[in-house]
Amino acid sequence: MTNIIVTAMLLLGGSAVVNALTGMNLYAASFLIPLGVIVYTLAGGLKATFLASYIHSAVGTYLLRKLHASLHCHDDDDVCIMSAELLLHHLLMPAVVLQRFLQCMWCW
Repeated sequence: MTNIIVTAMLLLGGSAVVNALTGMNLYAASFLIPLGVIVYTLAGGLKATFLASYIHSAVGTYLLRKLHASLHCHDDDDVCIMSAELLLHHLLMPAVVLQRFLQCMWCW
């Protein structure tokens, strides 16, 4: 039952987006979106569907990584990604030093 509700929400949401962007009839968009997916899967096979899913995931991961880097610095340079990782390292370093200090206190 939950799968049917989620599928209906995705289909109607996509149809609403197509309707808002192009002005296409909502019922026509609701019919053509699944029809396009069926034709794509039949023409390319299941391999094409998995390949498209993998490419979309890779692009999404790349964009999220760039967004994460841009939140920590204002340059558009690739060094920004490294600076975000270094920032995390510098934020965690005092906690590591404190933990090592407390462990040494117990050794005495």
